[in-house]
Amino acid sequence: MASEAGLVKLGHVAIDGTKLKANASKHSAMSYGRMKIEEQQLAREVDAFLEQTAANDAVEDKVYGSESGWRLPTELKDRRKRLEAIRRAKERLEAEAKEKLAADPGRQAEEGRAGRVGIHAPENAEDAKPKDTDQMNFTDPDSRIMLNADKAFVQAYNGQVAVDADSHVILAVDLTGQADDGSHLLSMVRQVRENTGRYPSELSLDAGYFSEANLLGLGEGVEALIPPDKVKHSEWREHPPATGEPPIEATLRERMRHKLRTEHGRERYKLRMTSVGPVFGYIKEAMRFRQLVLRGEGKARSLWRLQCTAFNVMKLYWKAREVRLALMNMS
Repeated sequence: MASEAGLVKLGHVAIDGTKLKANASKHSAMSYGRMKIEEQQLAREVDAFLEQTAANDAVEDKVYGSESGWRLPTELKDRRKRLEAIRRAKERLEAEAKEKLAADPGRQAEEGRAGRVGIHAPENAEDAKPKDTDQMNFTDPDSRIMLNADKAFVQAYNGQVAVDADSHVILAVDLTGQADDGSHLLSMVRQVRENTGRYPSELSLDAGYFSEANLLGLGEGVEALIPPDKVKHSEWREHPPATGEPPIEATLRERMRHKLRTEHGRERYKLRMTSVGPVFGYIKEAMRFRQLVLRGEGKARSLWRLQCTAFNVMKLYWKAREVRLALMNMS
């Protein structure tokens, strides 16, 4: 409908993510390293309780008979429940680690060689282990602790949008428990193609999306503006634009830096600041959508899609109102 109304140009599309609070407290989360410690401690406490109650039961059976009416103490029930929850969370983190390695073994091996703390990069996916810092929430296991725009840690999901810079219509939407933006780029571009029938002519994204794999994955025909480093617009004012072509031997990273330093690159990249940012601002402030009320990635994604659909319907309403007023003026 937005395309038919002339609101989808695809001349310049900006993609970005925002952190949306999950329906869970960050205090209900625990890291894999802490899970291992808690599991051992709780297992010892449960064993000690069982030994003690078995001894007490044997004494009471002699006095009152075998039908003593003994029940498991509340404190043991609570510890058992906590132990079961921790073991389920551990198993889920371990399964995710194996899936990650199976999906992208090259990246995991590269991180392992780089010596990052807690990274395990075995050749066999079955031997993969989570990092001790990997965490899971017991209330909403699909959500993760993320750093939001205010530099505060929140239990959240990462909501992604692709926005037409000309009309601010949302072209593609996604939401996951992955805090990293870069892993969403190619799937978002494919979704733009599925929803509109064609790829955007030009894309702008922040440094969180930059990787050589993403640039190569976009293919020809899509002009990408993705800074390898965080852009400081004050530096653009202090330094004159770059001219000419980058050296033939320049890497993809160096070529992208050169492109963004040219006058054309600077002007086109500025479109990102006046498109996707205002959309997030309107949704969170004017429409008051700051927190998800359902739990689980599937339900949370549905809510985010519904909210973005409501935003697009609003854009269609104002377009129809504009046309109606123009027709009234003509008559």
